[in-house]
Amino acid sequence: MIVKTMAASLRGGAVRLVLSGSLRRLSLERKLTATLLPCAPRLGHQATNGLRCLHTATMLLTKEGDEAEKSRGQHRPAEDTHGSAEHKSAESTERGEEMGSEYGGYDSEEEMKQRILMRALEFVPEFGWTNEALAEAATAEGLSPAVSGIFQKGAGDLVLHFVQDCNKRLSEQLTEENKLVQLGQAENKETDQFLRDAIEARLRMLIPYMDKWTQAMGILVMPQNLPESVTLLTALVDEICYQGGDRSTDFNWYTRRGMLAAIYNATELVMVQDKSHDFQDTWTFLENRIGNAMMAAQTAQQVKDTGEALVQGLVGAAVTLKNLTGMNQRN
Repeated sequence: MIVKTMAASLRGGAVRLVLSGSLRRLSLERKLTATLLPCAPRLGHQATNGLRCLHTATMLLTKEGDEAEKSRGQHRPAEDTHGSAEHKSAESTERGEEMGSEYGGYDSEEEMKQRILMRALEFVPEFGWTNEALAEAATAEGLSPAVSGIFQKGAGDLVLHFVQDCNKRLSEQLTEENKLVQLGQAENKETDQFLRDAIEARLRMLIPYMDKWTQAMGILVMPQNLPESVTLLTALVDEICYQGGDRSTDFNWYTRRGMLAAIYNATELVMVQDKSHDFQDTWTFLENRIGNAMMAAQTAQQVKDTGEALVQGLVGAAVTLKNLTGMNQRN
């Protein structure tokens, strides 16, 4: 019930936030985050996944904020940038000298990291998304287990790497499918079928690690991992929409992607609890949500008329989570 409330509220809140200006958007996001974040550890993966969806929606709506940040970066004093670069270079050189032969023949530290992360996925079923999995991977690569200490986010780096790799594989798959359509070797899918198949394909990549995925979901919403987690989810829904033929540049760009992110998160939550054969209940849920989304397309005027009430629903969801946390504490 909490997930449905938050998902519905996010869809409405996303629309209203677009109409309210970036300052109000950022202010509301900070207030909601301050309310929701303390609740997440007690409410488990349903609440934390909802929080990640909240951040995704607000991030989609404040795309211009990223552009402003890039602009500010371009106007920073040259000497500061130069000094920072020299400092990072010195740190990298010093660390490389200390590790010496522990690079084990790899061309760079980055290459070594990628090899360890890929190898660590083999150990996730046994050790979970943990530093132990990274240490086992380092050993399997002929390196010292201590090398796993180069990952500043620890298990967070492992989960984020996996999510990024899954997104990349889906992008390659969708690109190949579109090429076949262009060559006349495959039929063009209707939008709803394309979206359903794309999300299902992405979620199926989680199946080998399903027993440990709730742990990964918790790691993704930790403060040090949440920004990159949101960025990856945003990139995922953007890629799906783009490959599906969405070239919109108006406010529909935000609402479509925000809604798709909510559907993805809700379906992911159903999946981790699904005991049906081949996750059939999950795919039925996904198909119904996509169908509802296609039927619920609204005009700009309808959005204006209902936006205020939907934002109130978003705030109400945050208050509900806070109250539930209080009940848990009393119990």
